[in-house]
Amino acid sequence: MTLTQLEYVLVLNRVRQFTKAALELNITQPTLSMQLRKLEEEIGIVLFDRTKSPILPTSEGESFIRQTQVVLKQVRHLLDITREEHELSGDFSIGIIPSLSPYLLPLFLKGFTVAYPKVSLKIEELQTAELVERLKDDRLDAGILATPLGDSGLIERVLFYEEYLAFLSKDHLLLKNKTLKSSDLLGYPIWLLEDGHCMRNQVLSLCSNKLPDHNVHFSGGSLETLKNLVSQGNGMTILPLLAARGLEASCLRNFEGKKPMREISLIYSRSFLKERYLDGLEKCIIEYLPYDLASPKKGTMKILKI
Repeated sequence: MTLTQLEYVLVLNRVRQFTKAALELNITQPTLSMQLRKLEEEIGIVLFDRTKSPILPTSEGESFIRQTQVVLKQVRHLLDITREEHELSGDFSIGIIPSLSPYLLPLFLKGFTVAYPKVSLKIEELQTAELVERLKDDRLDAGILATPLGDSGLIERVLFYEEYLAFLSKDHLLLKNKTLKSSDLLGYPIWLLEDGHCMRNQVLSLCSNKLPDHNVHFSGGSLETLKNLVSQGNGMTILPLLAARGLEASCLRNFEGKKPMREISLIYSRSFLKERYLDGLEKCIIEYLPYDLASPKKGTMKILKI
C-alpha cells in the first residue's frame, strides 16, 4: 500500500469516473485501474462497484475511504510541521470568491510575494459552496469569502467589512436622492449576479427579496459585466465598495441608516496546522487594505445575510 495509491482512491471517489480521475491525476486510465486492483488485492476488499455508472464505493470501500482521508490529512500535517520550523516555504493554496478576487488580490499579492518569496501561492476563483467543499476535502488550505457561514467545522478570521453602494445609470430617476433607503429600490430593475454567488443572496436580502419584472432577464457571473451594463445607461446594480472604486461618484449612492455591508473573512478547517501561513496572509491583506475598509464601529453597520 502506498500513499500514491491512497491519493488515487480519494480522487476516484470524488469524481466517480476512471477517465476523469486519470485526467486529473495526469496518468493513464490503465495505470489507474492497475494501481487500484493492486491495492484491492493487498487489502482484500473491493473498493468500488464498477458495474455502476458513475462508479460507487462499496460498503467496505466507504469505511476504507473515510480512514484514508484521515491518514492523508495527517501525512500532510506532518510535512507542514517540519516546514513550520524553518522559513515559510512550499505550496499554500487559497480559494477566493469571484465578486472579491479582481479587486482584493491586486492590493496585497505583490506584498505577499516579497514578504514570503519561498511560498508558492496557488489561487483559485470559486463560488462559496465549492470553496467550502474543497476546504473540507483538504484540497484548499484557506479561503477568502463573505461570512458568517455558521459552519462548526470551519474557523473564520474576520478581515474587514465592505459597504454596499448603489451604482445607477446617468439618467436614473433615483439619482435625485442624495442617499437611498432599501425601500427605494422596489419598482426598479436591478442587475444581479447569477445563482450560486453569495452576493446575489445578500442583494436580494437588501431588497427584501422583491425584484420587479422587466423585459430583459440577465444574471451575470461577473461584476464587471453588471458595471458595464449600468455605465451604458441600463438601470442599476449593487456593488461592494472595492468593486465601485474608479466609477463616477455622481452615479454612486450610499444607503441611509446602518450601512449594508458584507463581512469578509479568512476561513480554514479546524484541523489546519499552517498557522504561520495564515498569519502571514492575514497580515499582508490587512496591511494593504484601503483606509475605508477598516472595521466600522460596533452598531453602525448592517451585515447582510448570505
